[in-house]
Amino acid sequence: MTTRFVESLKSLQPAERLWFWFSTAMEADRRPLLVLRRQSLDPEGQEYAQVIGMLSELSSEDGTTLEGFADVQPDGTLRFCSAEPARGAFPILARWAADHVAAAPHLRRLVGARYVYLDAGAQQMITEWEDDALWTALGPPDAAQAALIGDILDAAGPGAPLRAWVAPARNGQRAHIIVQNLHDDEAAFERAILKLRGQASGLRGVRATLTAHQGHMVLNTVEKSKSQLTAVAAMVRANLQAVPALGALLNLKMCLRDPQSGAAIKTLDQPELWADLKAPKVSSSDKRLRSLVNALEAQTERYQFWFDPSLSADRVPMILVPKDADLQAAVIASIGEERAKRKTALRGQAKRNGEGLIFRARTPCEGFLSALGELVSQHLDRAPALAALKGSRFKAVDAAGDILQKQRDNEMWSFA
Repeated sequence: MTTRFVESLKSLQPAERLWFWFSTAMEADRRPLLVLRRQSLDPEGQEYAQVIGMLSELSSEDGTTLEGFADVQPDGTLRFCSAEPARGAFPILARWAADHVAAAPHLRRLVGARYVYLDAGAQQMITEWEDDALWTALGPPDAAQAALIGDILDAAGPGAPLRAWVAPARNGQRAHIIVQNLHDDEAAFERAILKLRGQASGLRGVRATLTAHQGHMVLNTVEKSKSQLTAVAAMVRANLQAVPALGALLNLKMCLRDPQSGAAIKTLDQPELWADLKAPKVSSSDKRLRSLVNALEAQTERYQFWFDPSLSADRVPMILVPKDADLQAAVIASIGEERAKRKTALRGQAKRNGEGLIFRARTPCEGFLSALGELVSQHLDRAPALAALKGSRFKAVDAAGDILQKQRDNEMWSFA
């Protein structure tokens, strides 16, 4: 369940809509089960219907079962909508999430979730229910927002320009921060701001762009207000250990710019906000794991890969990048220029093919598939996206097109 659930939660963006199905008790182990399916991938809900059709038969008769749709709010929180009354179901979900959040940090996206009870036709709201106290074991009140921003920073990459809207805490309202890749639809960004203002009256935000300068990020704006820096620092302080990607915002500065020319007028800095904050140390293995997860979640059809059979599974022996990316640069960034020259590592191409990937190289590699399976098995709980490798195969083909080696073993993937 953890794998299926967290994979759906990761990288959810504002305004996304999902099908959801929830049972408070499955017959086999009495545990709750939540299934989410992006509507963009299944507009008519056909695949979703097939899955819940099977799961419904396994749900305990004395449990509660709900189904409907969920959408992502501008601050990253989730709103579940259904034509079934379900106030008692949320505490069960919250307790389950608290038990699993250490292994699956993206469960923090449940913080602040609310439930909308609709009429029988699912057209009009009867009542809306929320209880922030349910989610305190998962993280602070802005945990969902922080997780969303962390996902965006991760996907954008180091120093990528972003647009932002920062509204400091005011009149009992917590601070709200919206971040979007500068290349994404700005109209959606503006709609998110309007919706958030409608939900939390009295918010006063500042529009800005986030850019990199001399090793740190800068909040560029035409409105002078140091309280924006304070709001960002408070979010980073509360969530940094759980969302390491927020480390990109450490030592954030503000650049006040001329509204007409855009020229820099003054740089505002508050070093005391960051004095005792340090980015969590991330090992090279963890960086490779995060890179592998990002590559798989990008839904690219074709990849290049690097694989070092001398590295154990805990050290993550694989680097995977899109076909048009610079594989050599990725390898050097991960293991250093000297180690990147080693002849023991295998390089090749990979492509999606139904279930899993087909890895193809010029030279055979004994034990490639078993090593890949061990990598997935060891890291699956904290990196659910690795389930996309289930069913993968390996093929060695020389320059003449002759097949030198084939590796395929469907039974070894039974754990995933």
